[in-house]
Amino acid sequence: MRNDHKSPSGYKGRGTLLGILAIFFWSTSIGFGRHLTEQMGTFRAAASIYMLGGLIACTVAILRGTTLQTLARAGLKYLWGCGGLFVAYSVCLYLALGFSVDREQAITVGLINYLWPALTLILAAPILREPVRRGRLLLGITVACLGILLSVGSADRHSTWNLPQLHGTSASPYGLALSAAVLWALYSNLSRRWGTHPSGEAVPVFLLATGIFMSFLMLVFSEESHWTKRDLPELIYMALVPTSLAYIFWEIAVRRGNFVLIAAFGYLTPLLSTWISVIYLAVRASLQLWIACIFVVAGAVICNWAFKKGLGAFQATTAPRRLRRGIHRTGP
Repeated sequence: MRNDHKSPSGYKGRGTLLGILAIFFWSTSIGFGRHLTEQMGTFRAAASIYMLGGLIACTVAILRGTTLQTLARAGLKYLWGCGGLFVAYSVCLYLALGFSVDREQAITVGLINYLWPALTLILAAPILREPVRRGRLLLGITVACLGILLSVGSADRHSTWNLPQLHGTSASPYGLALSAAVLWALYSNLSRRWGTHPSGEAVPVFLLATGIFMSFLMLVFSEESHWTKRDLPELIYMALVPTSLAYIFWEIAVRRGNFVLIAAFGYLTPLLSTWISVIYLAVRASLQLWIACIFVVAGAVICNWAFKKGLGAFQATTAPRRLRRGIHRTGP
């Protein structure tokens, strides 16, 4: 009984830790994902990761009591609309990673993907009708885009910017990564607008749907695969940790954790992801790349300041009220 008064604080501390772990896990996706696409092939790697991750996440959801009736209460608009955006985002991101001509470009592709926080804020104005200071918003996206231009310049030394075909060109991964950022920004806003309290329980289904779609693409498009048993631990990690476990941790964190602290840590994700990718892929990062990361982070922060209510990409200041209404979403 004497520890009962400490339990809310304990839950909040554990929730915050799980949220930070989720962000860290997502930050490993670019480096590990690129390495797996090199070994297994783009479509096979993505199909394997999402099928296995989706099955794990769905199993956990069922054990936690999620039923078809629970999913149905999320609404068809959310399930089909946000589900389609989730699948499209995942496909674009893995195609961008797999089609990158080298590891340096893959890291830049990952950085372009992290335009989504700034884009989420830009789209929040028309979609969620949030009051915004347009001057600051324009400044924020300009700073973020300058960061992307710096990163492209440091990574792509041989781009012709000619797109005669999708696979094998130098510039196409950038377009795919930018598409992924836009898709996730749309998903983040529309899930807030359409989502209801049980909507977060649909994420495991979205993961599984992505795996099924990527399996279809794997059957349609032939590709070389050099997969061996030594790659199995990496595949299990990608499926279990950033693909399924991170989402489970995040769902707990947004309900119980210190959302302001989690949001502040989340803004560092581009830097953290680039740092992990550089180490894991054994890439020599230039000073220009690190400056580009700082610009992307600064752009997202400035965009957050543009909102008169200071909502931000993570809904930090209004999290408790909105979470009771089930309106919360962020992502990798």
